[in-house]
Amino acid sequence: MKTLCSFRRCILATLVLGLFGFAPKAGAQPPSADYSWYGEVVSFDQAAKTATVQLQTQPQVSSYAGDFKPGEKLVLVWAPILGEADRLLYVARVDVMEDINLGYILRAEFVSADTTANTLTVKTATPDGAAAVLQGATAKWIKATMPKDQADGKGIAMVALSTKPDLKLPEPPPEEEAATANPTGPLSNLAGTWTVETSLVTPLALGVTITNECAVAQEGTKLTASCKSGQGGTAPLTGEVAGNTVKFSINADLMGTALELAFSGTVEPDGKKMSGIVSVFGMDSPFTGIKK
Repeated sequence: MKTLCSFRRCILATLVLGLFGFAPKAGAQPPSADYSWYGEVVSFDQAAKTATVQLQTQPQVSSYAGDFKPGEKLVLVWAPILGEADRLLYVARVDVMEDINLGYILRAEFVSADTTANTLTVKTATPDGAAAVLQGATAKWIKATMPKDQADGKGIAMVALSTKPDLKLPEPPPEEEAATANPTGPLSNLAGTWTVETSLVTPLALGVTITNECAVAQEGTKLTASCKSGQGGTAPLTGEVAGNTVKFSINADLMGTALELAFSGTVEPDGKKMSGIVSVFGMDSPFTGIKK
């Protein structure tokens, strides 16, 4: 069963609860209560039981990572892949995420950011016994395991030395074949009210669907619209159509951070359905649009 939610609420839930991960297949074991992340050790303070680590980030994090100040308390949100993570998807100050205690998250103190290399250096608490691994581990990679549920203040449970990871999403199953793209053919008429539905991140995801109703106006090849979520939030749409191909973006705000969903697809010959790919946070997901 699909779960419908507002644009803003679905995106935040996706970030924090890890819906960019994948659901287990039928008959598989339930998802683990723990997850693991990877980072490169910069230093270890045995007396304070803290480690300074350099973490990889997705490119969009670098657009605002330079705004943080040394010593600021942050909540880091990982982009998980099958229960593991090697890149940060989103970073916010603690006051923005104060009620978030569940998901692929890590609380840490900001040290520095390299926006060219897409890395973030932070300081975080380590568990008892971590000194045996972290002492002398400078410039080495570690794998840290911790609970997804951190409501009771639990942090990292275990640390082990590791090699530098390169996690990749599994290949999704093939999508239903869309209409053949013909950008030089007759111009599709998209004016009207469309229900645009996006399933994050692939058909293997946890069944969460973002649904927006967009009242589209078309002037020549140009498209504009105001899109309304199921719970009343709105976001502007701009785009263009060429033949039966369409490209448009929906711009919104995520906890004070600008967010763009970039759509690219084709329109069916009857002009009442479109389908294609939407890109958000550097990940591609399928979308469909139905004209009322």
